[in-house]
Amino acid sequence: MVGLWLVLFVYAAMTIATAYVLRRLARGTPVPLAPQEEDVTEYPVV
Repeated sequence: MVGLWLVLFVYAAMTIATAYVLRRLARGTPVPLAPQEEDVTEYPVV
């Protein structure tokens, strides 16, 4: 039974860590929401 709680704890910790990292990555690179926005000329489109 201890193994099950350990697996659940590790799964929850990894889920929280993944969500945190993805949110930081998403916030770190400002990208225009749509091509018709005014600031799109300053953003290099690859």
